[in-house]
Amino acid sequence: MRRNTRLDPPPPSRPELALVAEDHIEDGIYLRHILTRQGLIVRTAMDGLQAVKLVRAEAFDLVLMDVSMPRMDGVSAVRAIRDIERAEGRTPAYIQMTTGFGEMEDMAWSIEAGADGHMVKPLSVRAVLEVLHQARIHRGAVV
Repeated sequence: MRRNTRLDPPPPSRPELALVAEDHIEDGIYLRHILTRQGLIVRTAMDGLQAVKLVRAEAFDLVLMDVSMPRMDGVSAVRAIRDIERAEGRTPAYIQMTTGFGEMEDMAWSIEAGADGHMVKPLSVRAVLEVLHQARIHRGAVV
């Protein structure tokens, strides 16, 4: 069977770490399942503050962040994550914002906060795999 290299790049040389910041349990399980099937180690956060706390403890390759999170919204969490990365000299994670609404304001705020992209739910497997591919390109793991 021929591999579709656009969606199925070669595995990375080290384990990849992803953060799924999602307050809807079903959406979090769905995203975790897709990413673990691709060989990633996945951490989950149910709110923005928890996501930031996890980023303080570990450097992530990929972050999927819901815009509407409790305790700290996703846009504020992304700003805090980017501040942590700059302060510690880390390679920036590839951050993809997700939202149930396709509001242009949300997209603009996401990018302004430092996110690399913005997607509207529901997310297809293909869309999540494309984000993973973009994250690998961002990190230089795919040529």
